Amino acid sequence: VYPAAVKSLRASGCPFLWIVCEQDWLAKEDFSGKGLVVLWCRQMNVLSHPSVGGFFTNYGWNSTTEGVSADLPFLTFSIA
Repeated sequence: VYPAAVKSLRASGCPFLWIVCEQDWLAKEDFSGKGLVVLWCRQMNVLSHPSVGGFFTNYGWNSTTEGVSADLPFLTFSIA
């Protein structure tokens, strides 16, 4: 998932916040000020920010309920 997502994010030119689970992955990519990659954030605070236009997620239960609560459109993927 990561290589395709990285390629798509770069091509889009859109600003983004990406929360990753692997600390080693943080240093491997340079997004040249277009985005921010972090290990953790308060997801509801981010999702409810007025500049957020959508939510790319693996559609886990917590993420789904938070995205619905923030009234955002979803783009989902399966990790299985």
